[in-house]
Amino acid sequence: MIKTEIKGITFFKFRLLKGEKGLFHAISTRTGGVSSPPFFSLNLGFNIGDRKGNVIENHKRIASLLGFNISCLVSPSQVHKDKIRYIGKQYIGRYGFLPEYSPRDCDALITNVAGVVLMIRVADCVPVFLYDKKKRCIGVVHAGKEGTRRNITAKTVRALCKRFSCHPKDLLACIGPSIGPCCYEINLWDENLNQLLKEGVPLNNIELSSLCTSCHTELFFSFRKEKAKTGRFGAFLGLL
Repeated sequence: MIKTEIKGITFFKFRLLKGEKGLFHAISTRTGGVSSPPFFSLNLGFNIGDRKGNVIENHKRIASLLGFNISCLVSPSQVHKDKIRYIGKQYIGRYGFLPEYSPRDCDALITNVAGVVLMIRVADCVPVFLYDKKKRCIGVVHAGKEGTRRNITAKTVRALCKRFSCHPKDLLACIGPSIGPCCYEINLWDENLNQLLKEGVPLNNIELSSLCTSCHTELFFSFRKEKAKTGRFGAFLGLL
């Protein structure tokens, strides 16, 4: 991954996706926001104890720095299952990152709508990006222990292929910062990597960040390391 700074705030990008025209992506970190401890400071998680106004302000800061329209940001409710939802034009301008407007009861989103930015919130769980430049479609996946067990990454690949006539060999896939095998008895990295490979995504088309959130709490929130009292960082993917 490539570490970048924008006005003093740190983000990460994948080498595999950085040069792709018409595609926007970024991984946020934990510093540069307005939240107080234990959510210090760029917390993007609602309903975990932080003030809602602080969380909204943190989203606004990221949208401003990264240059996307916050009203077109969409995040799933994330219930640790395997449901996938298609995000259409009705989400443009809907503020779908707010809990009251988020797609319900799902952990993965797919779209082919330009202007929409999809986001996954994490603090140890695995964020996965999927992109097909031939069909111009994307997917984001929240793969925790239960979602990984239910093969949500593999199912999202299948959903992209079914809805947009993709072929797995054309997909680019990125596995973001999350708790690693060094700190968690379940190897979520390998499990999700293997799901991609079994679906036919070529190994050369996959990037694994290999950044453990538990080992790097100076950069990322970690639910397990910080004993559940912590914030959430974001993984953002959108078509321009």
